[in-house]
Amino acid sequence: MKLPNGNVITSVGTVTLPFSFDGETESYNRVFTVLPRSVHDVILGNKFLSATSTLTDPRRRIKKKYVSCDKVARRLNLLDSPMTRVLSSINGVCVSAYPDTGSDVMVISKEFAKRLGLEIFTGKTNKTWLEFVDGSYAETYGMVFDVRWHFGLPYEQMKPFQCDFHVLEGLSCPVILSADALFGNKAFLVYKNHFYNDVFSGGDLCLIREKQNCCIRRLFSYQQGQNAPPIPARTPYADLEDEVVRRGREADRIAQLPESQQANAREMERRRIEQFDRPASTG
Repeated sequence: MKLPNGNVITSVGTVTLPFSFDGETESYNRVFTVLPRSVHDVILGNKFLSATSTLTDPRRRIKKKYVSCDKVARRLNLLDSPMTRVLSSINGVCVSAYPDTGSDVMVISKEFAKRLGLEIFTGKTNKTWLEFVDGSYAETYGMVFDVRWHFGLPYEQMKPFQCDFHVLEGLSCPVILSADALFGNKAFLVYKNHFYNDVFSGGDLCLIREKQNCCIRRLFSYQQGQNAPPIPARTPYADLEDEVVRRGREADRIAQLPESQQANAREMERRRIEQFDRPASTG
């Protein structure tokens, strides 16, 4: 499976598990692709979210959460080549955009930006770090500003938006639309006729993070008709992947604290991160 910057990650297999939305009794048996590292415990694919009307009626299940702006990296959860695409136009040019409800930012490939003749600003202040689903990072190439973008084909009289895009080298698609662009404009409802499925894509996967101390590995082996192997001893890499997830959750928790408590909580978190990142003594 490919990350947005073209790097490849490998799953450890698949597992079928029951899934239900919080506060609802209906359960869905879903096939989850198991990732060895992930910044989220579970990621639901657009195909499943659409089939359950979660995207067209988000008020029941999707909640807005305000997170700390101190977090250096912006998240970009796109993985592989999703089935769902959006017909869009950028500066009068038709583009098949990828919707990413887990993305914090609008992203455009360096190659596509140059093809459109957009001016790319590459100064230090125009670059940022993106965090991918496996916890890895990539620095953007720069930014393009005041791009005229709208849902639909160029000749359609759709409401235009002036958007800024982060530019990423090696991006495997021309454009990625952020969660704010999608939910803020009620895109899955208002512009539903401009969404379509690419039958030649790899499909929209549901993902789950492999945990060293849970039964996913045992269940996966059981489904393969094998005896469950012993859970291996933890490695520094396992500790690191847990720390990546913990930092994200702690940033979310601090953002929910009263403002008077946030500064102290951030300082305590800074010290903890500093201690974790400190090289181990060799004696």
